[in-house]
Amino acid sequence: MAKIRAPAGTTLPLSQATTRIRGKFIIYLHKGKPVAAKWPRKRPETPSPAALEQRAEFARLVAATKDVDPVEAASARLVAEGSKFTWRDILSLAMVGKLGDFPNYGEIVSQYTLDILGKDPGMIIIRTEDAWIALPIGADDDILQVVDGLPQWSTPPVGPTGPTGATGPTGATGATGATGPTGATGPTGATGPTGPTGATGPTGATGATGATGPTGATGGTGAAGPGTHPGFVAGRLYLPATGGILSNNGLSANTLYAYPIYVPDAYTLDTLRIQVNSTGTATLAEYGVYSNTRGVPDALIKDAGSISVTTNGIKTISSIAQAIGPGWIWIVCAFNGTCTVSCMSATTWGTAVAQGVAGLAASQGQYAFVTASWTFSASALPGTFPTPSPTTNPSAAIALTVT
Repeated sequence: MAKIRAPAGTTLPLSQATTRIRGKFIIYLHKGKPVAAKWPRKRPETPSPAALEQRAEFARLVAATKDVDPVEAASARLVAEGSKFTWRDILSLAMVGKLGDFPNYGEIVSQYTLDILGKDPGMIIIRTEDAWIALPIGADDDILQVVDGLPQWSTPPVGPTGPTGATGPTGATGATGATGPTGATGPTGATGPTGPTGATGPTGATGATGATGPTGATGGTGAAGPGTHPGFVAGRLYLPATGGILSNNGLSANTLYAYPIYVPDAYTLDTLRIQVNSTGTATLAEYGVYSNTRGVPDALIKDAGSISVTTNGIKTISSIAQAIGPGWIWIVCAFNGTCTVSCMSATTWGTAVAQGVAGLAASQGQYAFVTASWTFSASALPGTFPTPSPTTNPSAAIALTVT
């Protein structure tokens, strides 16, 4: 116990005037007499539920900031960068819902999240039914179209080029006129005084210019197909415009089967389909569209791809999304083996325009379709239709729909 050296009195400070003994008693002066009394210990109050919850929350924060996932720590450092907070402050604030106090937090987190989808300039963020996805930037001059409810890039179609008229013959060049005779030179005078200069002979006349031949007439532009169709309706199946019923026929492998059809307006080709009635050796069928040049298929407009034909039923390739019309086009299909499908018979089902006949026999039918030899290759139709052969044989009924 510390001893008081100074005399007791009112001049002593209270810390000097009182002495605590082992936390149990105090000795102080009262009216000049020393008094020993029990030390008044203050008992701690029972914490309230709110205080207990606050202490527990603080303990969780301390523990959590010491044991965090590396990704969370990296995110916290990004948010804390350039601020007055440490990354552990960011984690603590996030746990108690105070991270919104940062004005740039939403921008930072959004940028970080979007960079996970991709960092290519020009990409488009799309919401699907299941998640957000990134659509890369398309090629120059591509068109953004909506297919099955989602946007996608597509190459603008190149419309078929109409046939060029024949050039007329060039007119013959007129003959060049004959050159006239040159005049004779006069005689030279004697030496001495200069004699008179001889007179210049007359200049021969210029020959006449030959007449220009007539210019050949310019060939006429090929006539457009008939525009008599009332128009396509979305979702309906379309074949060449004539009557008749479909037949059931077997088709060969490595052969392109094509028919012409007039598209009366601008549409988007949506589907192509056939009906398989009996499987053969074929496993795949290929569909496509060609342009028309003077009554035969010419340049490839769209290779719609391949589809399995190993079972019976309708075989449809959907979402083709190819612009067609107005004008004539050729619809084609081919198989990598034999296959029996619903067909258009030339004797009961033909196109509505005359395509010529093979002869004049009483039973002769008109040409209605075209075939060509082609070694089957999936999704690789030739860019130019091979040498076409007009035929009166049945051809596959390849129905189309538009949107």
